[in-house]
Parts: sequence; structure tokens; C-alpha cells
Amino acid sequence: MPDESPQTVVDAHFVRDASFWADVYSGDGIEAIVYRERRDRALHLVDGLGLPPGSRILELGCGSGDLSVRLARSGHAVTATDTVEAMLQRTQNRAKSEGCEIGTRYADAHALPFPSESFDLVVALGVIPWLHSPRDAVVEAARVLRTGGFAIVSVDNARRLNEFLDPTLTWVLAPARATLRRWRHRSSALGGHALPRRHRPHELDGLLSGAGLEPAAGGSTVGFGPLTFFRRSVLPEPLGRALNTRLQAGADRDMPVLRTTGVHYLVLARKSGGRPGPSA
Repeated sequence: MPDESPQTVVDAHFVRDASFWADVYSGDGIEAIVYRERRDRALHLVDGLGLPPGSRILELGCGSGDLSVRLARSGHAVTATDTVEAMLQRTQNRAKSEGCEIGTRYADAHALPFPSESFDLVVALGVIPWLHSPRDAVVEAARVLRTGGFAIVSVDNARRLNEFLDPTLTWVLAPARATLRRWRHRSSALGGHALPRRHRPHELDGLLSGAGLEPAAGGSTVGFGPLTFFRRSVLPEPLGRALNTRLQAGADRDMPVLRTTGVHYLVLARKSGGRPGPSA
């Protein structure tokens, strides 16, 4: 098999599954509900910042542009980036259909093509799991942020509750699965198939702090489904949705266990300094 860089493997994955990622926020399934909840919480965090109209926002890994379009419609100057041209085109098409302007640019999160202190806010939802060097990307996000600017970042949670009883996915058996992969001389990206990397909540907090970004107290976990066994959902959709709602409510009340075991972990962080103003 020819050598493939980690980025090439990831890009191929998103090209191959472009239709899935374009529709990830639609539908009534539990997975779509969880993605929408993550997006809506990120938008709520943005609203809470009180950024003035025209503030410059950078979205890393824009996908089909759902979040970028919503931010642009709120009056912000949005730059959407991705490493897959098809995603950038989808974002432009969506912006045009909804009557808003978005700047799109091909950009690798590990080495952003923007001057330092260019943006008031950087948003990266679901991007960190697909990067071969998350630390480099977080450092780059901090670099392009204005002093006093903000970052909203998510990771896939390594301690998610919905897979705890699934022997093929649970973190409890992760060392055994890793040993088996090594024994078989396999890796997570063999055959051109990319697998997202998962992080514990404190690992993301550490990445942010190490880059000079101060995480706000109480990052949140989002999503408690689907519940699986051998990678198959074990609950009918209505019951899965109801369980997700109930467990999410417990997590939002800061209940032990639930507060750190959602599918995604979402954090607001601030670059040390004064309050951000609109970029020139």
C-alpha cells in the first residue's frame, strides 16, 4: 500500500462520507440530536460573549457550513476553513442560498494561513478528534486569536457513558484492544480508514492551558446516545431519545458521573488579556 499521510487519510474519509457530514444535523435519530445539541450549545456560548456586530470569527473544519452560516446570519464576519474542497463548496452554496456572506479558505488547522491576532473568536467543533497533532492545532488557534479573544472547542469524550457496556468500544477494554491491534500489526488508519481520536475532558483543558488559553470553569459534556452493544443500538429510537434527554438533564445539573461522561466535551476558553473588540 502506498504511504499516506495522516491528513490524506482523514481528507479521504470526509470526501467519501461527504453526504453523511452534510446531513449530520438533520433527522430525528439520536446521533443527529446529539450533534444539534452540541451546535446549539456552542451558539449559546457565542451569544453569551456579547461580541459586537462585525466581529471576526474563524471556524476550523466547517463541514457543510451549518454553524458558519448561523454565525454569519448573526452579523459576524465569518471565515470558514476546511481541508476538503467539497466541504468549502457546500459552505459557499449554503451561504448563498441563505443570503449571507462567508469567506471560505482551504486551511490545515496545524498551520493556519492567517496573521497572528486576526480573530475575535475561533470555533472548532468536532475537529480535534481528526487531527494528527492536536497540540499544534490548539497553539495555532491561540496564535490567530486576538488578546482577550475566545475559543470554543470540542473533543470526542474518551469516557462516554453510552458505550460503557459495549466490549468493542468501552474504554475499560481499550488496553486489551490496543494490544490485539499491535499483535495483528494494525493501526487505526490502515487501509485508508480514519478513526477519530478521543480525549478525556482534562486532556482538552490541558491542551488549551498549554497554548495560553484559559478554559472557563465547568466545560460541559453533551450527548448520551446511542446506547450500543457490539456497535449496535440496543434501544428503539424513541426510548433512546428519552434516555438521552434525561441523562443530559442530569449532566446539566452537574450530577456525579454524568457531568463528565457525555459523547462530546465542549469548552469555552479565553486568551489572556483584555476584552476583545471588533477586528479592524
